[in-house]
Amino acid sequence: MRNLNLTSWSKVTTTGIWKDAKSVFHFNENENTSSNLKQAYTNLNLSYPKFFKMDGLCKIGILASELLFTDAVKEKYGDDEIALILSNSQSSLQSDADHVKQYAEGTASPAVFVYTLPNITIGEISIRHKLLGESNFYIFESFRSNQLLEQAALLMSTTPTKACLVGWLEYFGNTVEAVFFLLEKEGTNPATSQLLDKIKDTIY
Repeated sequence: MRNLNLTSWSKVTTTGIWKDAKSVFHFNENENTSSNLKQAYTNLNLSYPKFFKMDGLCKIGILASELLFTDAVKEKYGDDEIALILSNSQSSLQSDADHVKQYAEGTASPAVFVYTLPNITIGEISIRHKLLGESNFYIFESFRSNQLLEQAALLMSTTPTKACLVGWLEYFGNTVEAVFFLLEKEGTNPATSQLLDKIKDTIY
């Protein structure tokens, strides 16, 4: 497996948002998750109204990716040179549960049903940042950093991919977590499974 560089990382949890171990936004413990995510959107000065129509999984994916896909990164690569590899263990379970509840009540909405696939998160991120590169969404029992690194290295060796965002995101019940890593071919911070595991497991 070729060596990759960890350029930057971001994290969204129930308590706030971080980039490279620095706090970006603290959530209000007296507010619910939905309200906190809307406040984060405002705080980050996003101008993307579609955000408010998304389910929770997509919202945390958009917020986490926004911190990594800076103008400098997007100007550095072509739209087919950035890949996305995401994963979780619960798929789109929250939207699935919401859809089933609405269906039972006779109020099923296409606006909820459209988010009953986890890879919709990849689609939303790709649309937001105009990405046309390779993408995959995996369902694992737990975070598998080594497999994510292997897949990123494979894409960089066999496709036009020059940068890859890999990560883990969960949104169900009281679980809110997104941990994204921006990997590139060159740099001075080697991306190892031990490093990615440490970042994911560190509580801020």
